[in-house]
Amino acid sequence: MQNRLRRTLACALLAGVAAMATSASARAQETINQASVSGRVTDAQGGVIPGAAVTARHIDTNVSAQTTTDADGRFRFPYLRLGAYDITVSLSGFTPRGQTLTLRVGSAFDLSIVLEVAGLSEDVRVVAEAPIIETARSQVAGTVDEAEVRALPLNGRNFLDIALLVPGVSPTNTNSTQLFAETSAVPGQGVSVGSQRNLSNSFIVDGLSANDDAAGVSGMPYTVDAVEQFQVVTAGGQAELGRALGGYINVVTKSGSNATRGDVYSYWRDDRLNAANALTGTRLPMSQQQGGMSLGGPVRTDRSFYFLNVEGRRLNQTGVTTIAPVAADAINARLQAVGYPGPLVTTGPYANPVRSLNLVGKVDHVMRAGRQLTLKYSLYHVTAENSRGAGGLSAPSASSGLDNLDHGLAFSHTVSMGTHTVNETRAQVVDSTLEALSSDRVGPAVSIAGVASFGTLSGSPQRRQNRLFQIVNSVSQQRGTHALRAGADLLSNDDTINYPRSYRGAYTFSSLTNFLAGVYNTSGFTQTFGVADVHQTNPNLGVYAQDAWTPRASLTVNLGLRYDVQVLPSIRTDRNNVSPRAGLAWAPGARRTVVRASAGVFYDRVPLRAVANALLSAKNTTDLTQLQQTSVSLSPTQAGAPVFPAILAAPVPSVTLVNLTTMDPGLRNASSRQASVEVERQLGTTGTVSVGYDYLQGRHLLMSINQNVPTCLPAGTNNGCRPVSAYANNSRYSSAGHSVYHGVHVSLVQRPATWGHYRVSYTRSSSKNNVGEFFFSSPIDPFDLSKDWGRSDDDQRHRLVIHGVVQVPSGRAPAGWRRVIGGTQLSAAVQAYSALPFNITSGVTTLQGTPGRPIVDGVFIPRNAGTGSASVTVNARVSRVVTLSSRVRADVAVEAFNLLNRANVVTRNGNFGAGAYPTAPSATFGQATGVAESRALQLAVRTRF
Repeated sequence: MQNRLRRTLACALLAGVAAMATSASARAQETINQASVSGRVTDAQGGVIPGAAVTARHIDTNVSAQTTTDADGRFRFPYLRLGAYDITVSLSGFTPRGQTLTLRVGSAFDLSIVLEVAGLSEDVRVVAEAPIIETARSQVAGTVDEAEVRALPLNGRNFLDIALLVPGVSPTNTNSTQLFAETSAVPGQGVSVGSQRNLSNSFIVDGLSANDDAAGVSGMPYTVDAVEQFQVVTAGGQAELGRALGGYINVVTKSGSNATRGDVYSYWRDDRLNAANALTGTRLPMSQQQGGMSLGGPVRTDRSFYFLNVEGRRLNQTGVTTIAPVAADAINARLQAVGYPGPLVTTGPYANPVRSLNLVGKVDHVMRAGRQLTLKYSLYHVTAENSRGAGGLSAPSASSGLDNLDHGLAFSHTVSMGTHTVNETRAQVVDSTLEALSSDRVGPAVSIAGVASFGTLSGSPQRRQNRLFQIVNSVSQQRGTHALRAGADLLSNDDTINYPRSYRGAYTFSSLTNFLAGVYNTSGFTQTFGVADVHQTNPNLGVYAQDAWTPRASLTVNLGLRYDVQVLPSIRTDRNNVSPRAGLAWAPGARRTVVRASAGVFYDRVPLRAVANALLSAKNTTDLTQLQQTSVSLSPTQAGAPVFPAILAAPVPSVTLVNLTTMDPGLRNASSRQASVEVERQLGTTGTVSVGYDYLQGRHLLMSINQNVPTCLPAGTNNGCRPVSAYANNSRYSSAGHSVYHGVHVSLVQRPATWGHYRVSYTRSSSKNNVGEFFFSSPIDPFDLSKDWGRSDDDQRHRLVIHGVVQVPSGRAPAGWRRVIGGTQLSAAVQAYSALPFNITSGVTTLQGTPGRPIVDGVFIPRNAGTGSASVTVNARVSRVVTLSSRVRADVAVEAFNLLNRANVVTRNGNFGAGAYPTAPSATFGQATGVAESRALQLAVRTRF
């Protein structure tokens, strides 16, 4: 194994070196965690000016970077900290010229600067208008800065919700009301970019991975007050971006400056300020105290800076179970009659308390000889009861708790090697410990289709210990009209997962009638035996080279090449992951309009949980002598099948044949082919409007396909007439899924001004695939995947997001009204989404054990044939600034979430029942089982100094 790993890494490194060597005609100025500025200096007649001194001074820290123009009059600053800059160009005999501009994460400005001969201008220094159009950026991306975030009414203050302001981004459709997504300690259900699965995103913080590679979701979260800027790359990502076929969510945390600044803040919520829940008709018990402090400033003026943020949250909230009381009574009567050992079914409100603590400490230091050093420590601790599994038709007993602790230490070092070459090194180590024990540890688990679920939660791991190591090195060099950049990214996970599955047994019933009769589904009883822990390591290497070539002042051509390799135990390493990337940015005339176009290949990573499941079964083989964890499924007609609520003391030889989980040894990393075009136009001095089109074709998407499908009903001692009689199902993770996405987006952005700002984003899209949201999704027919081709789980045809702010600064209010409205700010956010699809099921299972769908004329109805409800949410915020002293002011605010108190349905009962489709649905089919929060008010006080 180690020899194979060394050979693989050596091949990858050689490919990277080859890519770098051939990249002299390729380039890209966009960077992950910083910004770049390049430009060309000419005289009034258009002649190039070599040897001019160019200085970029960061206004808040007074830290400056210097360079000189080359023989073509070009200059470039590849790594600049975000914020406001003063760019100055000077040369003896010419009047100095200055330009101010604000750099955002990933900014790629290409400036055209004209110097006039000294004496022709009366000004000592000519200052040009600050540009806002990034004329060298070819990727399609949306950036939200601190000023916008500060005025945004965010329910729960989840930093990932900021991404929803960007066109092409929507909440993930997990058909769940639970607070935490499966095996994740990050609140919320994640985000979908380009209607792709949440596991196909890459989350990046300060240029380093912030992914939970076990589940393929976001890793350690950060507080909103620790975020300086937030960017989502939705299409055309540069070669530096890898390990995801969908979008890239890129966060840069705050740093200190020469001025000591801080704030202390607190947010309060109470159920007395809330409206009644739309399903219960009652006001649910709820209280929240969320607060913290931030402090930043100089350790040494112009040289060293610090930033600290700490925030805690104490949330006592209430979830809702919508099991019908009549059904709950009938279920409990049966449970008592048969001596069910676990808790009885409860319905209605249940407690869901959460406690969390976030801490970020950061130090930036500017050394001599153009060196910059950054150190950052992060901590996240969260505990919760009934955190996942409960809600809707799932009783609280079907839930798990959560206790998670993350520590992270990150480092970056940037050094200038001459006037045209810069090297950057980033590294981190993150230690994460998660525990999610079942609320009911007696069981067994029970699922009654369309009616109720209760008992021991068996669908997700109970513990996970992961240690992540990462080191990234990149070199940038300016060569005339080429800005070259190449680097390598080495990341490794050391991961241990505890996954006992159905160790207390699990029963599945097609209806309440069958439950009361004790008749469970085909393969409707499952139980797991044996070990529950599995350990694996996961080295990843990515190498890339890219170049931003500017053949003319109005045109930037970005070309790049990336190679990724992920080494997985028991899997032949996929060595074909070569990703070409190409893009252009054309800004003709006055450079107030830019046309962007891009195309490329993007490779995904394989979630470690899928690999762990295969290793845990029989070391990813079908060799029964290597069994570690034994999983059996039985039908009620089989010999040895238990009678509810009994479970097996041990597997019964020759009857309880084992289910296997394997992974295709020739598994390929999922990938996408992307293409995009966008036109952006500057409006006035601070506004932009853009229109674009994105195309994404997903290939080799991970899904689970049974390789040993029964051909007859299991009964007696037969094995369902399977091709291999020695074992039952062989659920193999395979690279068999595919998807297609088309999206058109329109964005109108007014950047912050004295009167306010706004952002409008609209997306019209269509997304189809043949695989569900989760990597363990299985097709209805393993022999014909086309039967699952339909709307993707995240196919949301229309998405409109509006956020606007109107403010009256204290000094600008009319004299008579100054005390009344001076310092007042009003903001609102509107999210309007068209209906998502839902899958219609029949309640019975197929022969292979997957949820069946109604059959019409002998054919299953299409996947995701159901249509849910549109969603409209209006949040608002009113605040007033009160000046306490020359250096201290207080910001008092009232925030309203779901101001219109609309009942936005989150989940519906998708069980059609056994009746004829579509004329005879069950009485509960299509009924809402979960809704978003009703109207709620929040009070806030923030003191700034």
